[in-house]
Amino acid sequence: MQKLGTGGAALLIAAICSVLLLKAGYGDALGKACQQRDVWSSHRTFVWDVAIMVSVHLTPAEREMLESTPSTKRIPAQRQLEGKLVVMRTPSLTFIGHKQARATIAQQVGRYEYWFGPDFVVVAPYPVDSQNMPQPALVIPTPSDALYVGFLMPPLPDELALVLHPSFIAGADPLRVFAPASIFQWRQGAWNVSERRGNVVVLCLAGVPGVEAECWLDASRRFAPTFFKARQGTFTLEYAASDWKMADGWWLPGRVGIHREGGAVSSDMVLTLRQVAKTPADLHIALPRGQPITDLRGIPPESIAASGLMLVQGSTYHYTWSGSLPPKGTLPVAGMRTSQPFRMVGPPPQPASDNSLLTWLLSGVITALAVGALWYWRLKVKKAV
Repeated sequence: MQKLGTGGAALLIAAICSVLLLKAGYGDALGKACQQRDVWSSHRTFVWDVAIMVSVHLTPAEREMLESTPSTKRIPAQRQLEGKLVVMRTPSLTFIGHKQARATIAQQVGRYEYWFGPDFVVVAPYPVDSQNMPQPALVIPTPSDALYVGFLMPPLPDELALVLHPSFIAGADPLRVFAPASIFQWRQGAWNVSERRGNVVVLCLAGVPGVEAECWLDASRRFAPTFFKARQGTFTLEYAASDWKMADGWWLPGRVGIHREGGAVSSDMVLTLRQVAKTPADLHIALPRGQPITDLRGIPPESIAASGLMLVQGSTYHYTWSGSLPPKGTLPVAGMRTSQPFRMVGPPPQPASDNSLLTWLLSGVITALAVGALWYWRLKVKKAV
């Protein structure tokens, strides 16, 4: 190991002292402000307008292969979506609903609905507006409070679910957030104060192998998150907040820009805050009675994360919705158990038109990219160990 000269040693000591001073100067105030914002937000509903541009970057050979069948139309280099995102928070349950009202590909139009609990996510059948997809709702276990860690492999046509960061869209404590799961894979590390840049305190991620991430908090706005960047394998994600608004003494971003890149697909999204209101106290999981349910809570979350998201081994329970989610311990009584592997990525519905085929072809491309990125990450982790 190379020895540091006197100047180098002094710089190193100064850097360590700087970090210690930052922690001493901001630790209590930063942590307290983040917690207080989270508590206030846990009783609020946030409504956002959403505009999305997705770009597909294919080589001529890739495009020729994907467009080789006579019935397949040309895959657009870009496609647009517009809609609305609603986040309704309570301390014990959060509802996230994303309605894609207009889309270049008509089959992506629909409502996508999720309920995040203390250790589970309920995924409504998608798209909710369609009467042609009688598939079951899905209950997925999570290793901790689902809002803060996200969930793996949401419905593919939903362009937002894979990238949602709850600190920006729902006021969640950034020191507790290790999401989206597409990057963190349900692994939780620590956010450490790294440096100060003017009013900005930079937090850097530690303890999650294969993931590089930082989150910026604005001390002049009670440590509201202003920027986030994370990289895992070939997948990168950036958040930038602007156009600030004030609600009950808390600064909220009026505009959030999101940029995602992964393999041959990149996305640019703009979320514009339209409304902040109190959440009704009677928020509940709103599925129709008799709705078929597939419940994976009998499978450890780590087994799902390690499955490669294709086949999940373990006990799956099937039952119909009776108005509330049965406790995990009662699943053997509430539902019929099957031990066959569960497909996280199932076959698409039978396409009814060329546009449908194009939709699911594009979804297949995204699926392959996502799964490939996950396997790349797992190989990198194995090499590191």
